[in-house]
Amino acid sequence: EAVHEAATTAAAPLGAHVLLAEDNRVNAEIATELLLDMGCSIVQAANGQEAVERFTTQAFDLVLMDCQMPLMDGYEATRRIREFESTRAATPRTPIVALTANALSGDRDRCIAAGMDDHVGKPFRRGQLRAAVQRWVAPAVPLVAVPRGVAPARVLAPVREAQAPAAVAAAPEASAPAIDRDALMESLRIGARTSPRLVLRVVDLFLADTPALLAKLAEGLARQRCEQVERAAHSLKSTSAMVGAAALSALAGSTEEQCRSGQLGGLQRRAEQLKHLHAQAALELAALRAELASSD
Repeated sequence: EAVHEAATTAAAPLGAHVLLAEDNRVNAEIATELLLDMGCSIVQAANGQEAVERFTTQAFDLVLMDCQMPLMDGYEATRRIREFESTRAATPRTPIVALTANALSGDRDRCIAAGMDDHVGKPFRRGQLRAAVQRWVAPAVPLVAVPRGVAPARVLAPVREAQAPAAVAAAPEASAPAIDRDALMESLRIGARTSPRLVLRVVDLFLADTPALLAKLAEGLARQRCEQVERAAHSLKSTSAMVGAAALSALAGSTEEQCRSGQLGGLQRRAEQLKHLHAQAALELAALRAELASSD
């Protein structure tokens, strides 16, 4: 169990104890650093099953819940957390904020139905995450526990509609760099500056983890396993957006959407394009890493 204590920060510390359920290591690394800078302490869970186990053994002020995770997704984990709370009448209802790279109305409805309270889209920024944490750990009025037998949608504030990340909405022209350094530095901005140490860690995680995602995607295509392709494409979309790889993220996103409809036809060529874009992004990230390391 990974527990991180609150870091000293110039801004007013929020002091929240947060359960972060996120299987993507790049996203988890960034979210953890941002939360630490806000003065939060964090317990990490790598999947929904771990999140439920963590929740049932200790108290949290807030849960940040990725929606798509292995073993148990965020929707099912949220339902089980709400069931656990319902068996303890005196236990206050813990706010659960969805973390997702999808901005579709159907995903919003699933969040509400599962019992989530809010929604932060990926790639998230420091201001977005802090606003969500503040909204639920220091609300203007006390949170009201959900009465037994009352559906969550009747008492919760509506899940806020997420905006589709710009990096996923449209791919840039082929002549554009594979990595938008400004977007990368903004996503990793801690306080008033970007930490070179964090950039190095995130780049290393991207370079270590994404080849396996491409391999899983190719294997899923070869075996006609639509769910496997969709999951790999979703993770690649989210990770790429967080590091500023707009074209790679956009193509992974369109691949995910096609798989959602259960159709794998024509995706073999797209898989080759993903490999090409990934190779370009990896080269540019490796170059950035070398620059930062040499100036350290």
